[in-house]
Amino acid sequence: LEKPQEKKFTRNQVAQRDGTAGKEIWVTYKDGVYDVTRFASEHPGAGFIRKAAGSDVEPFWNVWAYHYSSPKLKGFLEKTRIGSLSDYDSSDEAEAHDPYEDEPLRKESLHTIFERKPFNTETLPSVLNESYLTPVDALYIRNHAPVPEIEDSADHEVVFSLDDETKEKSISVKKLLDSFRNVSVVSIIQCAGNRASKDAEMNGTNGFAGTIFEKIQDGMVGNILWEGVRLSSVLKEVFPNECAEEEIADKEKWHVVFEGEDEYY
Repeated sequence: LEKPQEKKFTRNQVAQRDGTAGKEIWVTYKDGVYDVTRFASEHPGAGFIRKAAGSDVEPFWNVWAYHYSSPKLKGFLEKTRIGSLSDYDSSDEAEAHDPYEDEPLRKESLHTIFERKPFNTETLPSVLNESYLTPVDALYIRNHAPVPEIEDSADHEVVFSLDDETKEKSISVKKLLDSFRNVSVVSIIQCAGNRASKDAEMNGTNGFAGTIFEKIQDGMVGNILWEGVRLSSVLKEVFPNECAEEEIADKEKWHVVFEGEDEYY
């Protein structure tokens, strides 16, 4: 809410602080104006913050909806507040499209649900105990954004790129499966936050305190049969020189960063 005697800015003035050419990064939320220049330089999601530079953050938060339930966000935001919008009108806030309206159907009876936007769960202990391999529809769900809509998974292209983007290649899922030897691996996957409640019980307050995840029990884990092609085989074909360098180097030179279709990495 607007504070007495604080500075007033127009939307046009905010739009000019878009982070380009060394400019500051200002954003708005409701009637507030915030200078997040320093915050953006420290935040791992700086690239997403820059997308909102000079404009309203709410359309982005509607996608990255955990911002609305994060207990720390409002405190961080208020520290960066520099004024309010002189041309703010709440009636201009038309009902926005819900990015989560086309989420896939899920077998919710197998899960404890922590949040729906984005959808986050843990598997019920009784379900984990039923079989050696965790059924796909029972595996815990840890999302940060809406599930991307992909019409045909076989035609979906996976992009392989060097960090400086000097070399890039796109390969469809179908071609990957047709071109490389398929392998199967049974391996456990576990969220780093698994057993958060028990960690707090044994060791005191942790980073999940006050969040929707503070009550995580033992269910953010699963034993899965993974099938596909080996990433190492694909990388050797796409980046033969870089892989050869890695093999003869005294220490690791390259590492892999995975970025999902939802843009999270």
